Amino acid sequence: MQIFNNLKITGYSPLEVNNMHYVYLLKSSRDGRWYTGYTNDLQKRILEHNQGKNFSTKNRRPFILLYYETCIEVKDAK
Repeated sequence: MQIFNNLKITGYSPLEVNNMHYVYLLKSSRDGRWYTGYTNDLQKRILEHNQGKNFSTKNRRPFILLYYETCIEVKDAK
């Protein structure tokens, strides 16, 4: 068992803990609709959505982040 800042983590190395995955919920300021996605770089991904670099959301920007959740494993973020 390893302890990181008083957080007990069992079965994961520090490298795995630093490589987090995120599931997120965005709301379009244009049409009010929601968009969900997952990524391993949340700030970059939100910026890409707001810059129109995502085909499915480029005509619905700008977006605001309503919610995100951090996951250790990508399968949990999907």
